[in-house]
Amino acid sequence: MNKNKKTLIKVSVAFGLLPFLILPSLLFINSKPKSLNLIRPHGFDVYDNQNNDKEAKTRKLLDILIETVFSDDKIRQQEFIKKQEENKNQLLLQVKDLSIKYLKSKSDNDLKNLKDFYSENCLFMLQNLNKFELHFLEYWKLESKKGKELHSNSFLESIKKKEKPKNNYVFLDSYLEKIHPGSENEDLKSLSIVYLKKDR
Repeated sequence: MNKNKKTLIKVSVAFGLLPFLILPSLLFINSKPKSLNLIRPHGFDVYDNQNNDKEAKTRKLLDILIETVFSDDKIRQQEFIKKQEENKNQLLLQVKDLSIKYLKSKSDNDLKNLKDFYSENCLFMLQNLNKFELHFLEYWKLESKKGKELHSNSFLESIKKKEKPKNNYVFLDSYLEKIHPGSENEDLKSLSIVYLKKDR
C-alpha cells in the first residue's frame, strides 16, 4: 500500500507541475510566432507560394535578363529600363493599335511592325504577359538564306499539312518561373539567347 501511495503522490505532483511547465511555453510561442519560422539560408533563393514571392522572383529573373542583354553598356541599360517604366500606358495603347491593324489586314508589313515593337519593348511585354492573348501564326522554321532552304522538303511539307491550334492562349498572371541562357551563346558572340519558363 505504501508503494501505491508513493506512486500516487509522484503522479499527482507531476500532473500538478505540468500546467506550470506548459503555460510559459504556450505564452512564449504566442508572443513570438514569426520568430519561430524557419530561417532562410544565406546565398540561396527561397520562395514560398505567396504572390509577393512570385513577384519578387519574376523581378529578379527580369533583372538577370536585362543584365545579360545589356552586360557591356550600363547607360543603355538604364535608358531602356527608364523608357519601359515611364511609358507603360503609351506602350499599351501602341501595341493595341498595332495588333488591331495586323488582325484586320494580316499583312506582312503590319506583322513586321508588331514583331519590331515586341523586340524593342521586351521588358514591357514580359511584365504584362497577362494583358496579351497569344495567337498561333505558323510553325517556326529557320529562315532561308540566299534562296537555299535550311530544312528538308519532307519537314516543310509536314508542317504545311499539320493542323494549326485554333484556340488562343491567355496567361492568368505575368509571373515567370525560370531563366536559362541558351547553349547557342557560345557560338553567337553578338547575340544573347535566353529561354524563359512560364507556367509549368
